[in-house]
Amino acid sequence: MIDERATELMNGAIDGVLSREETAELRRYLDTRPEARVYYEELREVHLALGAGGETAPPASLRESIVSKARDIDRGRPGGKRRRPSRFRLRRTRPAKPTGPLPA
Repeated sequence: MIDERATELMNGAIDGVLSREETAELRRYLDTRPEARVYYEELREVHLALGAGGETAPPASLRESIVSKARDIDRGRPGGKRRRPSRFRLRRTRPAKPTGPLPA
């Protein structure tokens, strides 16, 4: 099992933020634990794979579609379905007026 400190050092090494002492500590750890070295290599591969893609912009058609639907909603068109008002609206009623003394 890989301890928490080693995981922190691995992530720090991948991010490039380790001091010389921390780098040496990580090397010693990896030299004595083959399973940790495999884990570290897998982390590096994932980091490289995620970083290689960079940011990708959504297709222009997606933006146009979203803007069009938003306009439809604003205009009350079927593309943006608005909720119809209920036929059974609750009406405000006036409180009953007292007609005389209350029975005891």
